[in-house]
Amino acid sequence: MRTFVVDNPVEAQKFTGLPSDIEILVRLAFPNPAAKSDLSTKFGVRPADAELVVKHVLATGVRFAGFSFHVGSQGPSVGPYREALRGTLDLVGHIDETLGVPTRIIDIGGGFPVTYRDPMPTIDAIAAVVDDVLGARRDEFTLLAEPGRFLAADCTTLLTSVVGSAVRNGRLWHYLDDGIYGSYSNVMTEDVHPPIVALREIVDGVGADESVTLAGPTCDSADVIARDYPMPTLGIGDVVVSPLMGAYTSVTASRFNGIPATKIVEV
Repeated sequence: MRTFVVDNPVEAQKFTGLPSDIEILVRLAFPNPAAKSDLSTKFGVRPADAELVVKHVLATGVRFAGFSFHVGSQGPSVGPYREALRGTLDLVGHIDETLGVPTRIIDIGGGFPVTYRDPMPTIDAIAAVVDDVLGARRDEFTLLAEPGRFLAADCTTLLTSVVGSAVRNGRLWHYLDDGIYGSYSNVMTEDVHPPIVALREIVDGVGADESVTLAGPTCDSADVIARDYPMPTLGIGDVVVSPLMGAYTSVTASRFNGIPATKIVEV
């Protein structure tokens, strides 16, 4: 491992005295409150303050290699990619002019969205923006990206069973054997809501004609997967299916209430 990322002087100073072939990227902050996870609230330095961090990197004796950013996960627009890349290119020019240091690498991060229930920008739309902003400069840099959800989401389909049903305040509730403390942890941690269908809708073509609440099996009243969600008539033992469950689901699940992890079966 020879490439690392820092976003403040304290982190940069940790590389003092380390081998000179280590390369450092300075992470920039480009806030995106529209994203489900705005990672610039926790990480990154404002572009206006990035020169100081670059100076600290250079002072340690390791190599400054370039910049990275992450515009947030599950953002509904390609605009933040355009703004972040333009801002980075402006900073590249400034650092070259003031410090005489070239930028070799630009890491555009990840966060490439997946369409769960609401439409999201396609990877092609994001790529078109990146290509448009770089223009004739596209060959000046080594461009890195960190696709995570985009690669993993559709590799897993979750099957759960109805283990209970009740009417509460005139509303029908179905309790499943997995919930937000388990594989549906993305509902709680990311405010991401995967599609949910009854197996009977797929196999038998029955329609979803009831508005129900789908809840998990734990004792916590917060363990609710979906409210006012259209489903066909369900009985105990009926199977409910959620595709696109390969990212930030089982990996962030807990063993709350002593419920074991949902078994993963490779097919």
